[in-house]
Amino acid sequence: MIKIILTGSIATGKSFVSNIMQELGAIIIDTDIIAHNIYNYPSLTAKKIIKEFGNGFLENNKINRNKLANLVFHDKKALQKLNSIVHPDVRQEVYNLTKKYQEIEDQRETNLLLVYVIPLYFETGKNYEADYVVVAACSKENQIERLIIRNSFSYDEAIARINSQIPIDEKVSEADYIIDTNNNFDTVENDVKNLILSWDWQEYQED
Repeated sequence: MIKIILTGSIATGKSFVSNIMQELGAIIIDTDIIAHNIYNYPSLTAKKIIKEFGNGFLENNKINRNKLANLVFHDKKALQKLNSIVHPDVRQEVYNLTKKYQEIEDQRETNLLLVYVIPLYFETGKNYEADYVVVAACSKENQIERLIIRNSFSYDEAIARINSQIPIDEKVSEADYIIDTNNNFDTVENDVKNLILSWDWQEYQED
C-alpha cells in the first residue's frame, strides 16, 4: 500500500485535488469528514467539547462548528484545547479505517493508494505515517479571495483563519510534492494525474 498525506492550508484546493485522486481510484480518508461525524452528539468527542466550552455550542444534537470556529480562530489557547480534544479521536478513526483497507488489500492481493487528507497535518505534530507528503498550495491572495467568495467571510475573517495556521510557504518547504493550485482547473488536474499515476498501484473498487 502506498500512503500519502495530502495537506495544505485553508482554501488552497485540497478538496479539489483529493476529488481528482478519488476519481482515479485512490482511497480517500478525509479527517475533516471524520471530525464532522464525531461532532454529532452524544459522541464522546462532543461531550468533551461541551464540558470544555459550554452547552452554548450544542445545537440540534450536534456541535455548531461555525460558532466554535469563530471562537478558536481568534483564541490560540482555545484552538489548542480544541485540537487536544478532537485530534486523538480522529487519529483513532483513521487507524481503524486504515486497518480495514489494509485487510482488503491483503485479501485481493493488490497494491492500493491510500490518501490521508489532513488539513492540519503540520499544525498537529505530523502524527501520521506515510510514504509521501503532498501539499496543495496557492498564494495568500487567492486564499483570501476564495474564502470571501466561498464562505462569505469578511477580509478580516479570512485573514484570521489563514493566520491561525502555519504559513503555506513553511509547509511547501517540507513537502515531497507540491500541487500548485494557482493554476487553472485543467492544469491542476493534469498535475495531479501525472503525480499519482507515476506510482505503481491499482485502482480501488467497492465490492
